[in-house]
Amino acid sequence: MGFYHFIVFAYLWEKRSYNADIDPSMQDLRGEVKRAGKEFTYWVTNEELKQTSGILKKTLLKVSQKLS
Repeated sequence: MGFYHFIVFAYLWEKRSYNADIDPSMQDLRGEVKRAGKEFTYWVTNEELKQTSGILKKTLLKVSQKLS
């Protein structure tokens, strides 16, 4: 879902010629892209947690997931 949001907002950004100074709504776009990136990182870390068997590695992944 996060990747889908990224694609939609990247498309809109491309349509507006990548110029953030023209339209203040580009700030919204930047915020959404940042949020989508965090969501993507969460799901990747979550899948890595499912596949990891070491207790230390799992603990470190959980801590990094909470901090991001």
